[in-house]
Amino acid sequence: MVQLQLQVNNFTGSVPSMASSHNLLRLNIAENFLGSGKVNGDDLGFLSTLTNARKLQALVISINNFGGNLPEQIGNLSSSIEILVLDNNQISGSIPEGLQNLVNLEGLNLSYNHFTGSIPIEVENLKNLGSLESVRLQANLLRGTIPLSLDSLRGIRLFDLSNNNLSGQIPKFFEQMHSLQLLNLSYNKFEGEVLTEGVLNNSIIILVIGNVNLCGGLPHSGASKSFMTECEVLKNIRHRNLVRILTVCSGVDYQGNDFKALVYEFVVNGSLENWLHPVESVDDPPRHLKFHQRLNVAINIASALDYIHNLGETPIVHCDLKPDNVLLDEDMVAHVGDFGLARFLESPGANLSLNGETSSSIGIKGTVGYAPPGIHSLLLLE
Repeated sequence: MVQLQLQVNNFTGSVPSMASSHNLLRLNIAENFLGSGKVNGDDLGFLSTLTNARKLQALVISINNFGGNLPEQIGNLSSSIEILVLDNNQISGSIPEGLQNLVNLEGLNLSYNHFTGSIPIEVENLKNLGSLESVRLQANLLRGTIPLSLDSLRGIRLFDLSNNNLSGQIPKFFEQMHSLQLLNLSYNKFEGEVLTEGVLNNSIIILVIGNVNLCGGLPHSGASKSFMTECEVLKNIRHRNLVRILTVCSGVDYQGNDFKALVYEFVVNGSLENWLHPVESVDDPPRHLKFHQRLNVAINIASALDYIHNLGETPIVHCDLKPDNVLLDEDMVAHVGDFGLARFLESPGANLSLNGETSSSIGIKGTVGYAPPGIHSLLLLE
């Protein structure tokens, strides 16, 4: 057995021993109901048996109900492993120092769990982390400062530490990470000045919202240009799977600053992001997309993209397509919105097909490398 792919099913219970899977290259059991979610359980015990798979390259167990601590033996997995995706579970405890042994990792996603403690300084040994998926540690309970040892990870393109309890100042080494395209430090407890030099003064996207003790930074990161771009795009397009604009407002706020706003039609079921990664509470019932709904959403989005790419007077590229920018109406029909980063193709009459081939090129914009858990099941392409 070389590949075992059991994702998007209704499997429950525990994962059996994988000790006999010597030739396994890829294991994907994402989007099931595996595990008990118990803090003191042994849901992840099967990971220790995977150490016999010396050729393992990818391990994906995201969007399940695995609880308990991530075993230290995870560092004994094959040194050839490149992709480790454990997001959207109930995993708790600290991040094992043994991760430093996985020296060929290119993608690490531990987001949307309950990890506590600090970021291990040993992560500096993961020098090959630099793929588009990069390092995702958001939505955990991590605390402390960002280790200065991360300075050695110069190949990273996307670094997401948002929604944790990290504190201290933002390290200046980020200014010298020339491969960095997205740095998300939002909703932490960072303090001091926002970095503005080096690569952070160029086209990189840096998100720091929700850090009340930060100050300084660049003046507000093209809002007027984004507003005009969206107006220019929306005045020429109409489609059932695009968010409908009602009117435009322009004026001055109480502080004397220019105020501009687009007023959209209210879409009752909110963003696709809230359905893929629901935050459940007593007042907000659980949200889950069934398979046929996911398929319909994918078709709706593909229809919208086909329209703006191929059927309008001038081909348009959205440039920031992600679940936050897809809204669902009362019938669960998807509508694409937020064209603030959209681009018209440079050469008139250029054709852009859904397979990505185009006779005109544009620069990379938007949330670079954005590939949240679950989006693969919707087959969203742009």
